[in-house]
Amino acid sequence: MQLAPMPAPGARHAVLLRDATKSYGKVGVLKNLNMNVRYGTVYGLLGASGCGKTTLLSCVVGKHELDSGSIAVMGYQPGAPGSGIPGRRLGFMPQETALYLNFTIRDTIRYFGWIYEIEASEVANRTEYLLELLELPDADVMTKNLSGGQRRRVSFAVALLQDADLLVLDEPTVGMDPVLREVIWRHLLHLSDARGKTILFTTHYIEEARQAHRIGLMRNGRLLEEGSPASLVSKHGLSGLEDVFLLLSLRQESGEPLPNTSTEHQKIENSNLELAVEETNHQGSGRSDVLMSKGLVSSGNMRALIFKNLVVASRDITHVLFAFGLLVVAVSSVYLGLGPTPRDLRLAVVNHDRGSARHDCRGPALGDAGCSYRDLSCRFLAQLHGPIILKEFYNSTEEAVEATRKGRAWGVLHFHSNFTEALVERALNSTRPSDGALEDSNIYVRLDMSNYATGLLLRQEILAAFDRFAELMLVSCGYSTKLAHNPVRINDPVYGSYPLNFLNFAAPGTLIVMMFFFGVALTVWAITAERRQGLVNRNFVAGVRSYEVLLSYLMSEFVIMTSQAVLLVSLSLFVYKFQCIGSTALAIVIIYLQGINGILLGLIISCSCDREETTNYLAIGSLVPLLLFCGIIWPVEGMDTPVRIVSVLSPLTMPVKGLRAVMARGWTILDFEVYAGLFMTFAWTVVFGLACLVIFRFKKL
Repeated sequence: MQLAPMPAPGARHAVLLRDATKSYGKVGVLKNLNMNVRYGTVYGLLGASGCGKTTLLSCVVGKHELDSGSIAVMGYQPGAPGSGIPGRRLGFMPQETALYLNFTIRDTIRYFGWIYEIEASEVANRTEYLLELLELPDADVMTKNLSGGQRRRVSFAVALLQDADLLVLDEPTVGMDPVLREVIWRHLLHLSDARGKTILFTTHYIEEARQAHRIGLMRNGRLLEEGSPASLVSKHGLSGLEDVFLLLSLRQESGEPLPNTSTEHQKIENSNLELAVEETNHQGSGRSDVLMSKGLVSSGNMRALIFKNLVVASRDITHVLFAFGLLVVAVSSVYLGLGPTPRDLRLAVVNHDRGSARHDCRGPALGDAGCSYRDLSCRFLAQLHGPIILKEFYNSTEEAVEATRKGRAWGVLHFHSNFTEALVERALNSTRPSDGALEDSNIYVRLDMSNYATGLLLRQEILAAFDRFAELMLVSCGYSTKLAHNPVRINDPVYGSYPLNFLNFAAPGTLIVMMFFFGVALTVWAITAERRQGLVNRNFVAGVRSYEVLLSYLMSEFVIMTSQAVLLVSLSLFVYKFQCIGSTALAIVIIYLQGINGILLGLIISCSCDREETTNYLAIGSLVPLLLFCGIIWPVEGMDTPVRIVSVLSPLTMPVKGLRAVMARGWTILDFEVYAGLFMTFAWTVVFGLACLVIFRFKKL
């Protein structure tokens, strides 16, 4: 491993801050803070929780920028080209353990070894050394099975891994055994005294601060005073650091000037900072070849990130079941829920026809009655058969309507008292039937159309039954069946089937939505969870760049999504036989591309939110309108013009129409709806991708 060389002779300050100010909103966290940490020393930042220590360290490691003031770390401003910070010149231990729980100890060290571009043999040697030094268990133990103290030791091992010039440790020994804490302190002092390493740590333990070469006492965003523990006690003539801290705190409360905020001190800091800048310029190109960026994309970073994504996903059984088990359930549910034709739809029949022997039409079968003009209502009802409609007879239309209103039937079918006679008159005297005959020969139907699909199906079945009834009567009496045909002839459809198979209509859109949804679901919680656990910050400080995180997710989820796409298409087309009369390969491409857009949208949501609850709300809130507007429930042509414009421009509508054109019509990529769907897909891929980069860059993810 090649590290940046130490500064040129004469350089004294590893970390130097002057008038550092940092606020979050209206809350000031750092207030004109001045601090200097000399090379080769152990510097302890002592202060209570909430005084700004962690924020100060985040500025030192380059995670955040100061609102005003100046900072120089190892002779450079953090994040400047050639600084190596964030990056390999810095060993960092955050306050959180910031470890991947599905990693083993060996996986964890290997992961950061790849990021720091350390040779595999050196990583192996360092692993054994750190296991022994920190009294860690076997390297193949999963991190999630370690105690809290053991996890902190693993986190400390990561900070020591690359043997960096500067170690920044946030509360490094919290929760550790006193004996082990002493071992760690001996090691830190050895690194400083014998090897010239600089160590900056925070603590709220007075006893721990006494071991540092130099300490800074911090309160309410200001550094009250800094110096060696012994010199501070001697200077103020007190018995211990606790008394010194109390004295300076009281002075701060009373508004008295403090040593670290005096005019004389600021003049010294100004000259120190100028010296640091001069040293940086003097060293110039001597370090630039070593500290410059590792290229547009670091192979070590990408290897580590892809390894992390795949290992974390594969070792999480819940994630595996969600990614593949739920997909099987979803496809099966679509087939089983949308495929079958409705059965046993109750129809309330009121038969007042005096021409029928029994108003409930029970008795001998009427199909062979010949050319008889009796029982015409029952002969019609005999054609209203099959599994779809279940006839129930009522004595009055009021009872039948009430049954429909109560949900016991889907509609009412009513015959007038002289239906048979009127229908005979209408047929035999077709040129001049009476108005009464025209009225009484009608079959009156009232349907429950609250369920539109069911109502249309019942209407279709009643009309088809009358066609069969008319043909039967004409054949029985020696007439041509063509006399029964409506002059408007509905022939076989150009595409699709008749009667309508709703599965073939809904399946393309459902496949698109499922692939998009699972793409979102794979990544929507990823960044949020890593940020909450401090993993994003740790990766950033180690030198991982935002677009590398984005690219790694795309590449690793590509593997998972490919498996999902194969499973989805196999179940849909080969197991459940969803109709696809066009190119199966083209259908797969359209479906697959939606998964990519889903992954990108999931990353946008995940990196935009700080809490899982907010992530859930935003994910659901974005998916629901996309689902309702994309045309899988109701045709886009039925929407108002402004809504239709929004729908057409949304990520799923045109791809749904394109996939339906391929599967139901057999169209190719040369047809408008297909290439328009592909164009809209690629357009949203660009939009989502750019949005990811902007958000990642803005939030320094």
